[in-house]
Amino acid sequence: MNEYLTITDEIKNIFINFNVSNQTEEMKNLNEKELYILLNACIESHSEDDPQVIQNFQSHIEMCKNLRKLFDTGSSDNETLLELSKQYGPFLSIPLQDKDGNDLPQPLTRNEVRELKLNNILEKK
Repeated sequence: MNEYLTITDEIKNIFINFNVSNQTEEMKNLNEKELYILLNACIESHSEDDPQVIQNFQSHIEMCKNLRKLFDTGSSDNETLLELSKQYGPFLSIPLQDKDGNDLPQPLTRNEVRELKLNNILEKK
């Protein structure tokens, strides 16, 4: 089993912005394996009570159900998820790093999100 998984800048950016703005379009650019890695990281790190997080999960509910089945039973009908679980264990418990070897950052706090949104609003004026 590998010590860490290197993720693309695209996955990293979606993860960072998962509780900030709608990431649905950006997620369409990921392949199935990348989506499972992203969704798993977001489940582990982002608040399930955050409306923006909930919105970003909505278009991938079936994939989230597949992840839950894997976590509950250790098995899956999905080949991609089975491959990932063989590589990284049944809970896909592997630290994620970017191409420069930096750990995946913690999600932004509510205050950081508020500040980003306010800055975006003011920039559009």
